[in-house]
Amino acid sequence: MNFFAQRRAPQPERIPTDTVLPLPIWDDQQFRRAICLHVTFRFDDVLDTRALDLALCRLLEIGGWHRLGARLRMNDNGKLEYHVPAQYSAQRPGIHYTVAKHSLRINEHPLAHKFPRAAGQPALLNCGKDIMSLCLAPDCPQQLEDWIYSDRPQLDIHAVTFSDATLLSVTFLHSLMDGIGLASFLKAWTDVLKGQEQQVPIFQGVGDDPLGQLTERTPADKYVNSNLMLRGCGLLIFIIRYIFELIWYWNDRTHIICIPGHLVDELRTQALHEMADLKNEEHSTFLTEDDVLLAWWTKATIRALNPSRNRMVSLISMFNIRSVLLNGPLSENTAFITNTILTSFTFLRCHHILQQPLSVIASRTRSALSQQRTQPQIEALLAAQKVDLLKTGRPPLYGDSSCLMICCTNCHRCRFFDLDFSSAVISSSSTLSDRQKLSGRPTSVIPTYHLKEGFRLPNVGGIIGKDASGTWWLMWTLRKGAWPAIEQELNGLVNKTGSSDRQ
Repeated sequence: MNFFAQRRAPQPERIPTDTVLPLPIWDDQQFRRAICLHVTFRFDDVLDTRALDLALCRLLEIGGWHRLGARLRMNDNGKLEYHVPAQYSAQRPGIHYTVAKHSLRINEHPLAHKFPRAAGQPALLNCGKDIMSLCLAPDCPQQLEDWIYSDRPQLDIHAVTFSDATLLSVTFLHSLMDGIGLASFLKAWTDVLKGQEQQVPIFQGVGDDPLGQLTERTPADKYVNSNLMLRGCGLLIFIIRYIFELIWYWNDRTHIICIPGHLVDELRTQALHEMADLKNEEHSTFLTEDDVLLAWWTKATIRALNPSRNRMVSLISMFNIRSVLLNGPLSENTAFITNTILTSFTFLRCHHILQQPLSVIASRTRSALSQQRTQPQIEALLAAQKVDLLKTGRPPLYGDSSCLMICCTNCHRCRFFDLDFSSAVISSSSTLSDRQKLSGRPTSVIPTYHLKEGFRLPNVGGIIGKDASGTWWLMWTLRKGAWPAIEQELNGLVNKTGSSDRQ
């Protein structure tokens, strides 16, 4: 027994009128419990904070959206569950919404002027954690215990207004939803703002288990990577190596990376020409901007980390399976406020990544994704995950005992930069041209996170998206010593694409 452990007050008493719903195993995973997400949207507009609040309250009155205000609890078996209030009030709101107002311009504020901005050229920016005290409410939750030992709702939203801009931050525990779920919530919120309640999608989540229907159809051993599942001694060696590297490279840094769109376009054009010349049927000839951007980042990361040239790299890409769920009885007008993201694995050797052209790396990841997101493969992976989640509380790992894992979440699919809050705009800034900016659209989207003590996310990040001016935004966590090499890669990117004279 740990007599020195911090003691907390007991969880709030259960309210008899609350509806109790269990979390599905896909949401109640240890790593999702450990990650508290904050996503901050910058608008170069002054938004009507009262209108935002009224629309939030109204959204929770529409159909199943009422469940979004559920409280998180842990039961006697150590499992998480939702307690959904029968009704909401000022004393027990469905969403914790707060506002801070400043009369000065955003660039005149001592912290807000540090907010990351694209500069029209490849750039490495601070991730914004130093301004989180401004973006988040003083009592903003940061870990699981902040929810289960209080009666606060799942979503925490804080609006900060200036005379020429607004920062809007959404905080939630990863057990609630993924990025696509957040995008669905924000879309429903803006539908209500616009007075288009008929467009609000049907709510599914908070107690529902849409993935459960897919686990009994295809055996786990049919999964294409089943022979690479880490087990026994191989898993033990991997864990020992992983812990050693966490200790040896203890100083992680997170940065925002901005890359102008014309440079990404030229990388893609170059990659497509290379693929046409190769004429190799083993590689996909369909490549998106995202594919090429991830391939470039993978090469840059391997150069920066400088691992053994023969070491296996497990490139993990997240993909959304909502389209598979919608092939069933569910309407396409459905918002899944849950976690329906699975992982696609691409296995490469470091020397292969360094030696092969960008097109080959991009096509390998695209081919792996195309193969692994078919419905039978999704069902087989879910079946494998269910077995391990019920047995160990964590999903299975794939690779070899020495593999280096690089994990990417592609939030470009969330279309955060396309969100339309124009119905709440009071006044707009004139700092950007009409070509670059639409009123009520975010000009920056900065995701940050708090991790449970002792939990780390090395080599993890993703593509945030492409803004209205065409700039691509990424965010990644790497060890401190790797970032100078990444900066060199960014500095060399213009010359590599032959675009030094572009504006």
